[in-house]
Amino acid sequence: IDPNYVTGGACNTTVKWSLTYTDDSKTSMKLTISGKGAMPAYGTGATPWYEYLNDIVEVEVADGITEIGRCAFYGLKFVKTATIADTVTTISDYAFNGCFSLKSIEIPDSVTFIADTAFTKTGLAEIPTV
Repeated sequence: IDPNYVTGGACNTTVKWSLTYTDDSKTSMKLTISGKGAMPAYGTGATPWYEYLNDIVEVEVADGITEIGRCAFYGLKFVKTATIADTVTTISDYAFNGCFSLKSIEIPDSVTFIADTAFTKTGLAEIPTV
C-alpha cells in the first residue's frame, strides 16, 4: 500500500478516484481519476472528493479516461496543476469551474470538445478552446 494514499473509491463501474499526499507535511493532495471510459456528470459540490476540496492542489486524469464529467473538479480552488491524458476527447460543462489557482493547463490534441463553461472562474489567462 502506498504510504501517501489517503482515500478513494468508484465514480462508476469503470472509473475510479484516489487521493494521495503530495508532500511530507501531509497537507496537500493529488486527485487521480483512472480507469476506462467517461467520468459521470456531477452536480455542484456532489463529487465523492468534495469534502477534500481545500486540500487538493493537483489533478491527474489518467490514460484510459475519455471524458471529464460535468462539475468534476468544481470548486477545487487550490488546484494549481492539472494533467490530462491523451485519451480524453471531451471536457464537459463546469469541469474546472472555480479552480481559481489553476494558472495553466495543457489540453491534448485528442480533445475535440470543450464546453463553453468548462474553465469559468479559473486563474487561466486564456480559456482553452478547440
